[in-house]
Amino acid sequence: TVPVRSTATLPPTARLAVAGVAAHTVAGEPVERTVEIANAGGGRLTIVVADTPSWVTSVEPVGAGLDAGEVLALTLTLDVGEEPPPACAPVPLPVPGGDGLECVGVVALTTNDPLRPEVLIDVRLTVRARPTALALGAVYPNPGRDRVTLPLAVPEDAGPVTVEVVDVRGRRLATLLDGAVLGLGYREVVWETAGVPAGVYLVRVRSDREQALGRVTLAR
Repeated sequence: TVPVRSTATLPPTARLAVAGVAAHTVAGEPVERTVEIANAGGGRLTIVVADTPSWVTSVEPVGAGLDAGEVLALTLTLDVGEEPPPACAPVPLPVPGGDGLECVGVVALTTNDPLRPEVLIDVRLTVRARPTALALGAVYPNPGRDRVTLPLAVPEDAGPVTVEVVDVRGRRLATLLDGAVLGLGYREVVWETAGVPAGVYLVRVRSDREQALGRVTLAR
């Protein structure tokens, strides 16, 4: 008797590369994140978007299908708009501009995977107010040792931005940014302080229109 080899197709298997995504943005500015989903099984995997939070404004492509071994990059567009939904809660942020909003939700996908008919993607979005002035936030750590982080708020019309560190006599020790065009939003500039003597230093952030000052202490 000759054994008969089965030609039955293995079922499709949905597999996410990551369990969720997180993003930061400013009010009114949409942001995109990508999630990869693969078909680790045999038959063709179909994917349909079943449910999304109101601030996930699109998931593309929709109604996708994957053959065995294929990987699909789903693009999620996150945007709370000018009027954040009630589901977004206030959250303190260590940046200029005060508190922000944190939105947490789930994007639900349905598939024809018999073992995983529903795929859930956790989504987290932190929204900050639009900066209206050039500002330097609380430097951290302060006192610092080998590295200090300088949080900046940059308005839309800031233009080129320069960040300098000077000693108490006004002598420049370091130029961290020299006329950089950063664009609207919140940025962090790192000062590598290894080898810098202990003491008090001033941080000067300036554009063509504005200036912000801060102070940092180095301990050894």
